[in-house]
Amino acid sequence: MTLTLPPELQTTRLLGRPATDGDMGYLRHILGSPQTMMWLSADGKAADEPRMLDITRSLSGHWKAHGFGVRLFFLRGSGAFAGWAGIRYVMLDGAPELELLYSLRHSLWREGLGSEMARACLEEVRATGLVRSVVAYTQPHNAASLGVMRACGMSFERTTTVAGLPHVVHRLRWPVEPQATDQTSVR
Repeated sequence: MTLTLPPELQTTRLLGRPATDGDMGYLRHILGSPQTMMWLSADGKAADEPRMLDITRSLSGHWKAHGFGVRLFFLRGSGAFAGWAGIRYVMLDGAPELELLYSLRHSLWREGLGSEMARACLEEVRATGLVRSVVAYTQPHNAASLGVMRACGMSFERTTTVAGLPHVVHRLRWPVEPQATDQTSVR
C-alpha cells in the first residue's frame, strides 16, 4: 500500500505537523510527565533522556520512511504544544496493522482535544480510500483513552498483551473505496 498524507493537518482548535528529530523539547511535556507516562510506558514511569530521544527519532523516522505518521499538534490560538496523534505501522499479535496513537499534555486532558486530533487523523486516512481499518489499543482501565476510541467510532475487538501488560484492542473499519480497488490495502 502506498499511503502518503500531506504534512499539515488542521482541526477547529489545532494545527498538526509531522514529528521531527528536533522535537524532543515538545515531546518532553508528555514523555517526562508521570501522569501521562503511567498509561504509555510498561513501567508506568516518565522516560529518561535516552528513551525520549529514541521515541522522538522513531516518530520522526516513521514519517520519513512511509510518508505518514505522527504529527505534533499545537493550539491554533496560542501556538502552544498540545500533544501528538497519527497513524503508524505496527505489528500486533504477529499481524501488520495501522495503529491510531494519540497523547496529550496532562494540563489539556478532558477538553476533547484527544478526540479532535484522533478523529481528524482517522478521517484523513479514510478519505484516501486505501485503508480498510485502523486499530488502537490501551490498558483496560485507561478510561480516557477508551473514551477517545469510542468518540472515534471504534469498537472493541479483543484483548491482547503489549509490553507484558493486558490491553484492549479497538478497531474502526471502512469499506474500500472504488478508486482504491486496484491498490493493495491494509486489513
